[in-house]
Amino acid sequence: MVGLMCPHEGGFAIKQTEKTEDLTSTLFIPLFFALSGINTNLALLDSGIVWGYVIAVTVVAFLSKMIGGTLGARLNGMVWRGSSTIGTLMSCKGLVELIVLNIGLQAKILSTRTFTIFAVMALVTTFATAPLVSWIVSPMVPAEAGVVEEGARLTGTTTRSCRPTAQLTTR
Repeated sequence: MVGLMCPHEGGFAIKQTEKTEDLTSTLFIPLFFALSGINTNLALLDSGIVWGYVIAVTVVAFLSKMIGGTLGARLNGMVWRGSSTIGTLMSCKGLVELIVLNIGLQAKILSTRTFTIFAVMALVTTFATAPLVSWIVSPMVPAEAGVVEEGARLTGTTTRSCRPTAQLTTR
């Protein structure tokens, strides 16, 4: 609602957004990650069966995002390498997953063990994104890199969150 009421003339909205982003990134996001860390109890991952669940959830989450994103990008005319990069970038959404998980934990929909399993999955898939994108993009020519950047913009994922944009276009 504030965004609708905020005047957009004279650059006020842009300045306000920049100030809000500074506050959010320096105060609220670290507090949110601290809260998520407090709610995570790795001691509950105490058996081989539970670790099997962690691995299964992580593999299913990554493959479903990868396949869905890749096929969606490919069906919209992107080349396979660009499509697979978009699919891989879909795994870089750990913050959104943690928000949903925290809501589920607070509403008592999820147990602490289930929360921990999914929090580990969110971290693993997010951290695995950067090396996988680097591996996919490394032999990419500059024209294909532009396609990847456009796809990342459309999915709401920044390529710099996984690899600096300058490196995407210089190879």
